[in-house]
Amino acid sequence: EFENKLKETAQILEELQKRMASVEQVTALLRQGKEQGTGSVAETTSFEDAYKDAYEIFQKGEYKAAREKFQKYLETHPGSKYADNALYWIGESYYNEKSYEKAIVVYDDVAKKYPDGGKASAALLKQGMAFSSLGDKKSANAIFKKLVERYPKSEQAEAAKKKMKD
Repeated sequence: EFENKLKETAQILEELQKRMASVEQVTALLRQGKEQGTGSVAETTSFEDAYKDAYEIFQKGEYKAAREKFQKYLETHPGSKYADNALYWIGESYYNEKSYEKAIVVYDDVAKKYPDGGKASAALLKQGMAFSSLGDKKSANAIFKKLVERYPKSEQAEAAKKKMKD
């Protein structure tokens, strides 16, 4: 009986931690909205929803539709905390459609506009892979080298090192 109570308590604690994390995330978004001169919960929710909607469409493999949604998201929320992610997913949509030249340009934008963002190293890795897919090993290796130099401790740097050996 004691073990059952302990398990129940652990489950309740886990659920409360998830709720707390969610509350903290919403609070952070509201604070960010106030700092940017907006404070409406509806605006914050629509900003979150717009990104999530585009990402869900991307996950379904509807790359053109997702790309259009991400582009619209960037037009309406250019300075948002998800801007680098949205731009990265635009690149991914081109990459998945094998439009490697377009993907290369977008990945380059991610790395240049958001060098400290969470997607910069991933964008460089995928840019190198796109060059490789086009048969341009010299450019691919130059990008992989840049990735290793800029983000040496990233997972992507490890992958880039392996790709340079291939």
